[in-house]
Amino acid sequence: MGSVNLGFAAVSIDLVLFLVATVAGLLLVTATAAPDRRRGALLLMRIILIGVIAARAFHVYLDAERYGLEPWTAGRLTDGGFIVFAGFVAAAAATAWYAWRNRALRQPLVLAVAGPLLIWGGGLNVFWLLRTDQLQFPTFTLMALDDKPVKVEDFLGRPIVVNLWATWCPPCRREMPVLGNAQQRHGDITFLFVNQGESGRLVREYLDARAPQIRNVLLDVAGQFPVHAGTQALPVTLFFSDRGILHGKHVGELTASTLEQNIASLKAAGITSRQTSAY
Repeated sequence: MGSVNLGFAAVSIDLVLFLVATVAGLLLVTATAAPDRRRGALLLMRIILIGVIAARAFHVYLDAERYGLEPWTAGRLTDGGFIVFAGFVAAAAATAWYAWRNRALRQPLVLAVAGPLLIWGGGLNVFWLLRTDQLQFPTFTLMALDDKPVKVEDFLGRPIVVNLWATWCPPCRREMPVLGNAQQRHGDITFLFVNQGESGRLVREYLDARAPQIRNVLLDVAGQFPVHAGTQALPVTLFFSDRGILHGKHVGELTASTLEQNIASLKAAGITSRQTSAY
């Protein structure tokens, strides 16, 4: 997504925002949990740790075959293998449990968890909006439903619409027929349906039952695409030019009208680009 140069190392923006959000949460809980500030801070750190462990553990579980060959790499956190959504669910469950067990700390804990999540998620989106460079199509490798690796940059050459989705996401399910119909109509555009953090078996079963016409489904087990695009929401639809430059981004459920408007704009931008380069 982006990084900050600290002199001795380059640190990713999402990690910086996570640390800032953690500090903000500690400040919130110590400010609102009087007189039991210390216990409030300890419980918040437990919640954060549970979320981080869950995010890592779910990533290792989904990629169990590879980690089975090299089990010592499961603890190598520098490889960026975290399933953010699993961490969110675990942190929310832990917050509910500790808030229920500690009535006096109920409100401080909820505030100390909700506030940092807003800071982190909002910060990612603000950074994406303010970045001065043009977001390029990524170059990482994802997995196809048949477990074969796919380099996403191989799809360059035509305009690309990337939909980030998951089977558990209701608006993702509702917009899937809209995107599927558009994929059938617009043969000159590549549609990629990039599933977030779910197994190939689960995705295949869902598509066979609900959307058998969908093509180009990829598995983003480690959640690389949302980090690259600067968003942790679902669904998200990204519109890339044939040269791989991001032309538009839609967060939330797409209607047929909004999708067609974005596709028309994407095609028009491609025509203008080609005309300009011809002179």
